[in-house]
Amino acid sequence: MALKGTIKDFGIADIFQLIGQQAKTGVLLLKTDHDEVRVYFQSGSVVRAESSTRPQSQLLGSMMVEADLLTAAELAKALEEQARTLKKIGTELVELDLASATDVRDFAHLQMTDTVYSLFTWQSGTYEFEQTDSVPIEEGGDPIRAESLLMEGLRMIDEWPVVRQRLPSQQLIPEKIKPLPDEAELNPEMDVFGIGGGGAPATTAVDVGPTERRVFSLLQTGRTVQQLVHLSRLGEFETCRAILTLIDGGYVRLVEPKPPEVEPPSPWRPTTLLLRVAACSVLAGVALVMVSAFDGRQVGLDIGSTMHYRESHFEGYLAETQLDVIRRALDVFRLQTGSYPDALEPLAEAGLLRERDLRFPFVSSYYYRRDGSTYVLMPPLY
Repeated sequence: MALKGTIKDFGIADIFQLIGQQAKTGVLLLKTDHDEVRVYFQSGSVVRAESSTRPQSQLLGSMMVEADLLTAAELAKALEEQARTLKKIGTELVELDLASATDVRDFAHLQMTDTVYSLFTWQSGTYEFEQTDSVPIEEGGDPIRAESLLMEGLRMIDEWPVVRQRLPSQQLIPEKIKPLPDEAELNPEMDVFGIGGGGAPATTAVDVGPTERRVFSLLQTGRTVQQLVHLSRLGEFETCRAILTLIDGGYVRLVEPKPPEVEPPSPWRPTTLLLRVAACSVLAGVALVMVSAFDGRQVGLDIGSTMHYRESHFEGYLAETQLDVIRRALDVFRLQTGSYPDALEPLAEAGLLRERDLRFPFVSSYYYRRDGSTYVLMPPLY
């Protein structure tokens, strides 16, 4: 089976559908300028997916640490042993009795599906399918029919832009407002005419299903969306979608993370006259240098070139959160248009951000520069 070409001419959905229908075994290699993904098929089912640019947060061990199934020290121990034995990290975790085989299988499955679903956002690149007799199977992972991945992937592409717009940062914290109703309240006993015991049709504003209940049960004070994604084992899309359903039903609200409290420096109180004199001497010297630095005529310096802006701790914290919001918006923009914008202003024009989001908490806008298929984003340069 010769299958090779460009994604622009033959899309990801068509490729998966063809391989699945013909129940082929082999490796599908997909490439762009900035990524390379290999998807392994066994009789038309996906059994493994590898990405050359998989972020640290999506590595199996990191995902399990985020889900509170491992400590950082335990993961480090497993990685050290892996370097010696060259076994897979999941195998090491089970053999060292640091994780159960069920947990490893669940997160291997989640890692594989997230990698495959990300392919459906690709609008350019190349593909090549090499047919083989057998392929390596993901550790503990179960095969997934290509048709199932195809349907779920297409549904995600349709709904992701809305989800991203309403939930732009995974550092937001979902907070309970009221308890969920019992399932009996949502699905009362019906008579032959479809009427509930109260004499009225059973209706509900939102569909609170098992997914929403699972996410709701994991809500705790200070637990972020990102933590919920790993704890729920549902994947980023399903978890975020469940959170929005709970918000629409009035059961949950989103709150911004609180900035870390910065303890004021303890006052320095010299206890001897000698220390007091020394302190005054140092402060006087510093003051003299500062005055000289501001007097360009005395030191011969260009004041404009020596003045640098230093953000406060509080601004730095807000900037980190805001940078994550902007990155999310950039990803949604690329998903909608096929490429990153040349500047940040189109994000506001597209309704993904507000104008003030491009500079909050600063006066000037964030520094942004598109660099080929990626970009550079940082706080404003002064």
